[in-house]
Amino acid sequence: MPLLAGQRVVVLDFETTGWEPERAAIVEIGRVTLDGGAITDEWSSLVRPGRPMPPDAARVHGITDAMVADALRPWSARARGARRVRGRHDRAAQRLVRSAVPDRPDAAPRRRRS
Repeated sequence: MPLLAGQRVVVLDFETTGWEPERAAIVEIGRVTLDGGAITDEWSSLVRPGRPMPPDAARVHGITDAMVADALRPWSARARGARRVRGRHDRAAQRLVRSAVPDRPDAAPRRRRS
């Protein structure tokens, strides 16, 4: 029996401006949904990091300042990515996307559900 038989797995991938989470900004969000080991949905979006792309980061992922100049703001990319993750099994993936991407700077703080 294959490892993922009958299972849904959502894989998230983030490209950033650096290695340190406290200082790095997201420049791309990617998501792949696997149902029973087969890819059933894919989505990705470039994200405007709000700062120049360090040359070392650009060499790793190939994303340049020009590529993200007109990209979505992080909170817009987060909303689009979370909307595409559907179903009760995908709520954890929605929470992960929301927790990994910052809120709008002018947004009121989100209340945590207990």
